[in-house]
Amino acid sequence: MVYRLKSLRTRILFGLKRRRYGGWDLEVRFHFPRQRLDSYLCHVFPGQKRNDFCGVLEAGEILVDLEMAQPEDRVRLYQRITILEPGRNP
Repeated sequence: MVYRLKSLRTRILFGLKRRRYGGWDLEVRFHFPRQRLDSYLCHVFPGQKRNDFCGVLEAGEILVDLEMAQPEDRVRLYQRITILEPGRNP
């Protein structure tokens, strides 16, 4: 039950939605100025490490506004972040 409430809170807070064909979509609803993308994703998915996201970003499986992103990219309000499952196209 606690897991479900935590998951629901995360979905509301970050606007996280499961994609129909795999992966996740989320909208940047808050950020700290000059926050890196990999650091932001660690806040959204607290069980993951920043290095995990660096590898996924370098593999091209995370898109920001439908363009490939790099770990050092900075997030801005209302950007759309798409996390793809391996081997999936947007």
